[in-house]
Amino acid sequence: MTVSTQAPEAKGFRWRLVAPLAVWLVIYLWPVPSGLNVNQWHYFAVFAAVITGLILESMPVGAVGLIGLTVAGISGYIDPDPTKSLRWMLAGFAESTVWLIVGAFVFSIGYRKSQLGRRIALVLVQRLGSNTLGLGYAVAMSDFLLAPATPSNTARSGGIVYPIISNIPRIYGSEPGPTAGRIGTYVMWTAFAATAVTSSLFFTALAPNAAALAIAKKTVGVEVSWGQWFLGFAPLGILLMVLVPLLSYAVCRPEVKRSPEIAEWATKELAEMGPMSRNEWIMLGLIVLAMFLWIAGSSPDIHVPVLGSNFVNATTVVFIVISLMLVTGVIEFADIVSEKGAWEVFFYFTSLLTLAYLASTRSASSNGLQPNTQNRSPGCRRRPRCCCWSRCSSGSTISSRASPRTRPPCCRSCSRSDRASPICRSRHSPCSACTRSG
Repeated sequence: MTVSTQAPEAKGFRWRLVAPLAVWLVIYLWPVPSGLNVNQWHYFAVFAAVITGLILESMPVGAVGLIGLTVAGISGYIDPDPTKSLRWMLAGFAESTVWLIVGAFVFSIGYRKSQLGRRIALVLVQRLGSNTLGLGYAVAMSDFLLAPATPSNTARSGGIVYPIISNIPRIYGSEPGPTAGRIGTYVMWTAFAATAVTSSLFFTALAPNAAALAIAKKTVGVEVSWGQWFLGFAPLGILLMVLVPLLSYAVCRPEVKRSPEIAEWATKELAEMGPMSRNEWIMLGLIVLAMFLWIAGSSPDIHVPVLGSNFVNATTVVFIVISLMLVTGVIEFADIVSEKGAWEVFFYFTSLLTLAYLASTRSASSNGLQPNTQNRSPGCRRRPRCCCWSRCSSGSTISSRASPRTRPPCCRSCSRSDRASPICRSRHSPCSACTRSG
C-alpha cells in the first residue's frame, strides 16, 4: 500500500519538473520568428518555462522564479557585461511594492501572536451570531477587518477565521456530507466568498495586487496609492460585502435559522481569553496607525496639520510599524525570520516582476537587451544617443516646434544642429522616442 501511494507522487513530481524544461527546449529550438532576433526569442523561452513551472508548481514558486532569473542573467540575454547583468538581477529586490506586502505579512504575525485576530472574530460572532444570517455577516466582517493588514487570503481565512468558524457547524452536528446543509455549507461558503471580495477591496489584502500595481507602475508609469486603490473599488466592494452573506443565505438555504448556541459558545471562548492583553491593545493601536498613514500619509490630497500632505511612503509605513512591534515586544525578530510565506512571496514576486517587466517593455539584441534599431531612421541607427523631439520610427517626422524649412533630420545630434532646441543642446539627453521605437 505504501509503495503504490508514493510511486504516483514521485512520478507526478518528475513530470512537473521536466515539463518547464521541455517548454524551454521546444521554444529555444524553434525557428526565430520574423521581427525578433535570437536573444529576444531565447529570453522568451526562459520566461515561458518559468510561467509553466509556476502553473504546474514544479517547485516552490520562489524557487521557480529565482532559477528563471538566474538563467536569464547568466545567459547574456540582458547584457554581455556580467556586472550589469547582476545589477539587473538584483533590481527587483529593491522594489518597494514587494516590501510593502512582506511587511503586511509581518502584521499578520502580530494578529496571530497577540490573539487580536481571534478576539475580533469571536466578538463579531457573539454580537451577530444569534441567527444564521447574522452569523454570515459576522464571518464576512471578520475577514473585512483583518484584510487590510493580512496580504494572504490563506493566512487570513485559513489561519485566523477558519479555526473559529470550523467549530460552529459541529455545535449543530453539521459535518461534511449529508448534514452539511444544516449550517456548515452556508458558513464555509460565506467565508470563501467574502475573502474573494476583501482581497480585491484592499491593496494589502492579497499579494498579487502588488505584482499588478508594480507592473503597471513600471510599464505605463501609473502609481496608485493605498487610499486610491480602496476608493476605486469601494463602491462595488462594499456593496458586495453587504450582498455576499444575503446571497449565500438564499443559495445555500441553511436548515438552522436561529443559532443562540453559537453566541453562547463565543461568549464562553471570550471569557476564557480574559480581558484584552497589553499586546492586543498595542497591536490594535499599530494597525490603526498604519491605516491612517496609508490613507492620509501617502496622499497628496489630504493635508495633516504639522506633517502636511504626502509625507510618508506606503512602504515606509510598514517599516515604522514593524519597528514599533519589535520595540514593544509584540513580535520578535525570530518570528519575522521564520515567516515562510512572507519570504516565499518575496522571492517569487521580485524575480517574476523583473522577468515580466523586461519581457513586456524591452527587446533583446545580439549584444544583450538593447533597443532594437530595425525600425529607426538611418540617423537613429548611426546615433543611438540622440536628442531629437520626434518619433524616429516614422523616419522623417521631425520636431513639431521647428519650422518646416529649419527642422533638422530625425536623430541628428542636437549639439551639431544650430536649429535644435536650447534644452536639447544643453542637456544632450537621449531621444526617448528612439528608445521607445525599438
